[in-house]
Amino acid sequence: MQELHIRLFEGAYTSDLKMEQRTTWLATILVLLQLGLLVFLSIGDGFAYGFLGVYLLHMLGFFYLIGRVWLNRHPEYKRHLTITSQGVIYRTGFLQKEHQFDWEEVDEVFLELFNVKFVLKNEEQHCVLLHMMHNETALRQAKQELKSVVMQKAIPLTDSQI
Repeated sequence: MQELHIRLFEGAYTSDLKMEQRTTWLATILVLLQLGLLVFLSIGDGFAYGFLGVYLLHMLGFFYLIGRVWLNRHPEYKRHLTITSQGVIYRTGFLQKEHQFDWEEVDEVFLELFNVKFVLKNEEQHCVLLHMMHNETALRQAKQELKSVVMQKAIPLTDSQI
């Protein structure tokens, strides 16, 4: 069985080329402005707290962009649902604890419109929200693949999509 990996973070399965280009231009402009302000503050005689404030404000934007780039290169720290032949691994929020359980532990699966609930044999419940997926076809395909895996494992499935 092939591993099924569903990204559950905002912007998943959406690709906006213009937005990526704008972000790249913004990052380039911010870096150039950072360097220019730093040179001006270090060389110029007119050291002013106003310039320092503008510099620090731009640094916040720069660090935000660096954080976005880092998260795009490390999607495992974002919300995800990974289904393997052995079990399920998911993370419900940014840098939160990752939950993992085997298929042998699963008693029943409830598939609803925007979430999946796994009920374990020890009556523990794990609910994974799928509402962050914006593309309907990707959401439908992920649900179909999840249904097929659950059917292969012979686990009772309750599909209450309305």
